Amino acid sequence: MRHVRRGRRGHRLRRGGRGGGCPCHEARPERPQGHGDPLWGGGLVIACERASDKGQLAAIYSAADLFLNTTREDNYPTVNLEAEACGTPVWTYDTGGCGETIGLERRSRLLTGCSGSSSKGGSDA
Repeated sequence: MRHVRRGRRGHRLRRGGRGGGCPCHEARPERPQGHGDPLWGGGLVIACERASDKGQLAAIYSAADLFLNTTREDNYPTVNLEAEACGTPVWTYDTGGCGETIGLERRSRLLTGCSGSSSKGGSDA
């Protein structure tokens, strides 16, 4: 599962991967049992299952305010490219190939401080 914030247009995203179609305009998924994330209940972060097609994936990326990729090792993170291609800023650690994929979207940024990161310095987050 990936977590996506409420979209720029204020739409809530529905659970993807079941029957296709637009991910907007349907109720957000139920809160899982024992889920301790305080943002879940507030509607700021919602879960989306695997997208059923490229159009649905693009709609999910486009509706998000930010894509946070917390990877510690990824030699070529395609998800960063996909999110930026849809106009969604990406925040990710400067590790692996992430630094080479950031730059299309002006609001994207590389974070430092990940234990697996090749960057030096303190945390930006």
